[in-house]
Parts: sequence; C-alpha cells; structure tokens
Amino acid sequence: MALYATPTDVADRFEGQLSTEQLVWVAIKIDDAESLLLTRIPRLSNVELASALDLKNAKRVIAEAVLRVLRNTGGFRTEAHGPFSGTRSDMTASGQLFFTNEELGAFKQTQRRRAGVIGIAPPSWGEI
Repeated sequence: MALYATPTDVADRFEGQLSTEQLVWVAIKIDDAESLLLTRIPRLSNVELASALDLKNAKRVIAEAVLRVLRNTGGFRTEAHGPFSGTRSDMTASGQLFFTNEELGAFKQTQRRRAGVIGIAPPSWGEI
C-alpha cells in the first residue's frame, strides 16, 4: 500500500542502522499503520485530495508509530543493563501499533466560526 510513508522515512528517523530484514519488517508495519490511520481518519484514503500538511503529518505519525514498535519489538516493560534499569510505559511496552491523541489531533479539522447577526425566527403559533 505505502500511500504516505516508506521504509526510508522510518529509517531516516531511527537512531541506528536498519538491516535488510528489518526494512522488510518495517514495510509490513507501515502497511498496518497506514490501514489503522485510514480507519481513524477516513479522508486520508484519497491521497490526491490530501493537503500538503496532511501528507507530512501522515508520514510523520506513521513513522513514529512504527518506530515505537521497532524500538521495542519484544514488548518489554522493564529492562536492566548492569546497575541501570528502566521501565517503559504500558502503551509502548504493548508492542502494538497505536497513535497518540496528540498525533491524531494533527488531523483535526477546525471549523470556522461564523461571525455576524444571530437569526431569530418568530414562534410558529399554529403548533401550540
């Protein structure tokens, strides 16, 4: 599918090097993430009608969702190296693709507020 993001987009945002096998896995996860995003934001299903901002935001949020899983493919919640240990958030440790509310908020369409006179209609006396 790869409508919005590519494995290169994910690799460019990753802090290390990705192997060929990892890039194949990333391509599959991008497909999954795009399907999930299109389910949440149906207007993105038509790429030709998407705004330039929507295109950039879709690429970013898809890459970030895939990176969350890539950085913790095993879904570990607690990790220790020598005297150091750390705990991941439950959502990140799930190993599942997800979008944060902040990421989805990037696609929120704001409606313009109408300014002007408030219309008042007389009551319909016949309905009393």
